[in-house]
Amino acid sequence: MSSNGDESGETGGVQMNPIQASIASGKPSPAFLESMRRARASPEWQDTRISSSHPAILNQNEVGTKTKLAILFFILLGIGLFTAGGHIYWSGDYGADQKQTGMDLLACSSIPLVPGLYGLVKWIGVVNNWAGYTSIGFSYD
Repeated sequence: MSSNGDESGETGGVQMNPIQASIASGKPSPAFLESMRRARASPEWQDTRISSSHPAILNQNEVGTKTKLAILFFILLGIGLFTAGGHIYWSGDYGADQKQTGMDLLACSSIPLVPGLYGLVKWIGVVNNWAGYTSIGFSYD
């Protein structure tokens, strides 16, 4: 191998990838810029740009109507079960059998309440543009 450069990409004993930035200037190499120009002119790049303009990707800060209704349904159902179970368990108006029923209702209230609260937090994050919160894969109309 020669020290002045050849097909393997070695120059002066230091192996350099032509796509990486040159060490001296810190700027992208001409080979990298040329490869980017060719990539952007390719049909695959254009197809990618078209597919990334899909309405689901452009409207990342909107939650669908069905999703909102499901979140509200789960939260209301969970709160209703929790309230009924808590009243039966903690009121003292019922016997030991009914107290167990109250505990069962309290446990069952977590089934709709946990996903409802998760959806609510995610919905608030999407609306308030919190970092990492988008409606992709979350919003159904």
